Amino acid sequence: MAFRLRTRITLTIEFVTALTIVLMAGSYLAFNFVQITGFYYERGKMLNLLAQSNIEYGMELPGRASRLAGEQAVFTALVIGQLVSVAEQELYQSPEDTSAMLRSLLARGAELRGGQAGETIRLFNADGTPRLSASLPDTGESDAEVGKRLAEKLQGAAGPVLDMRPDPDLPDSFIFSVAVPNGDDGSFIELSAGAPLTDAIEDEFSVEDIMTRFLARANVERIAVVNERGEVEAQAGSSLYPGQSISDDEVVAYCVEFLRQLKNAKSPNFVGVHTVQKEGGAALGVVTTLEKSPDGVPRALFIQHETATVEGVIRSAITAVVTVGLVVLVLAGLAGMFLGGRLARPLAHLAEGVEVIAKGNLSYRVAARGYREVRTLAGAFNQMVDSVQRYTLDLKREAQFRERLESDLRIGAEIQQTLLPKKPPQVDGLDVAGWSASARQVGGDFYDLLPIDHGGLALSLGDASGKGIPAALIITECSSTIRALIGERYALGRLMAKVNRAMARRMTDSGHFVTLFMAEVLPEESVLAWSSAGHNPPLYVPVDGEGHWLKGEGGLPLGVAETSEYSDHRMPFHTGDLLVVYSDGITEVRDAEGNFYSKERLLALVSKHRKDAAESLAQTIRQDVTAFLAGREPDDDMTLLVVRRV
Repeated sequence: MAFRLRTRITLTIEFVTALTIVLMAGSYLAFNFVQITGFYYERGKMLNLLAQSNIEYGMELPGRASRLAGEQAVFTALVIGQLVSVAEQELYQSPEDTSAMLRSLLARGAELRGGQAGETIRLFNADGTPRLSASLPDTGESDAEVGKRLAEKLQGAAGPVLDMRPDPDLPDSFIFSVAVPNGDDGSFIELSAGAPLTDAIEDEFSVEDIMTRFLARANVERIAVVNERGEVEAQAGSSLYPGQSISDDEVVAYCVEFLRQLKNAKSPNFVGVHTVQKEGGAALGVVTTLEKSPDGVPRALFIQHETATVEGVIRSAITAVVTVGLVVLVLAGLAGMFLGGRLARPLAHLAEGVEVIAKGNLSYRVAARGYREVRTLAGAFNQMVDSVQRYTLDLKREAQFRERLESDLRIGAEIQQTLLPKKPPQVDGLDVAGWSASARQVGGDFYDLLPIDHGGLALSLGDASGKGIPAALIITECSSTIRALIGERYALGRLMAKVNRAMARRMTDSGHFVTLFMAEVLPEESVLAWSSAGHNPPLYVPVDGEGHWLKGEGGLPLGVAETSEYSDHRMPFHTGDLLVVYSDGITEVRDAEGNFYSKERLLALVSKHRKDAAESLAQTIRQDVTAFLAGREPDDDMTLLVVRRV
């Protein structure tokens, strides 16, 4: 026991120490991560803004270079035109010699440019007929066809005109040419260059080259330009850490979403940061806007920054934290073993005493030993055992009392059931049935059926206020009083008044009362006589009419006032007529949703089964009420009488 307790104390100290280390380490790492991430975030925004202006400038260079090349071509064509005029007019060179001179000039230029240019120089008359021609490659068109087309373009033109035609040597490429008027005779010079030369100019100023040079100097992993349509217009670089590379699809999707949000935002943020957790670590991308493309499509610049340094710093911090944590845990374990040994011995003694008491020996008391705290705990435990011992005795006495009370209640319930008619009396011309169900072991409802002279039947149904034993005593008194007076043949109103005076003398100060309905059914006279003391009206269903509730003046419930008076009522009761008397525990019973069973539901059920025998109808009503409760216990006693004239 002492060893186990010492082990638990040691483990607890180590657990608390480890939890403290974890919390401190987590806070330290989180602080470092936030600091480093913030640094890269700000650095990323700065680099994106620098790259934005550089790349936008670089995107303009190919167009500017092309325009400069076009202007240079026009200037060159004018110079060549002057040279041709001098050769023809002052040097008297033949067209063949001049053409040879021009071809030599083209060859020398191609040699100086590494053989990348495929060019032509031609002189045409005003009508487009060729005069001189110098061409290195095969142009695919005759000089006459080219001259005719250019002559048509120059008519009405204010200056040089540009021309473009397919290159026969390079599929999907074109030969670009410029035609410049030469002198006053309408002749013109044509200077052309093939795709290799124009491509070489654009390659020297390509956006990819600019992005690659920026990539090398900025220490970033990748740069991409993506437009709103999801097209990658240019990109450069690749990740040195493949596990950390953001995929092309992720880059395109993020840029498109960034441009969409930028367009719809009321207060746009022109810099976005995209962080992706990869297998090899986190990847950080920063996106900014670029100037729209020539066709007006918005574009975004995406730069993925190198994050391996961040992860290296974090790994170093984790290593340091783990090392320090292990050392602290070892020290905490040693301290825990030392402290656990000192604390375990008195606590083990206390635990042994607890085990003895737990086995039921409440007379045992724990000896107070060890530290003050342990002695205090032992004293408190002994006091608790004293309290448990007293409480156990109290529970035993209370259990005995409850057993006696339960026995008395069972006997009372049995006696109460004997007071109810075991079965209805046999009266010619009448079919009678009834039942009563208590909400508790004993209830506050009763009914009685007594044959009277001349072949009639006296019935009564009462409902005492409250429930349980007090209500049961009241109805027992009421039922006994009715039986004592019923044989004296009083009119029902007078009989009800006598019963009330007898009850009121005993119940005036108790605050209890009884609602009662009494009736006499005389089959030979086809008469129903009745009187009510605050009871809910019974249901009367004539053989040839609709069911309704008996209407008539009633008096106060029994026991409220000693001087209360009660009325007599008489009505025909023919063969087939039906009378249903009930307590309010039936119509006011509630379902799980709090809805009442209601008088309307009772009327509808009785009307539907109005021709059933009395016993069958009584059981049908009982089953319907039980189904309505759906397993719930009723809140009040329920009693029912069914009387049919047959």
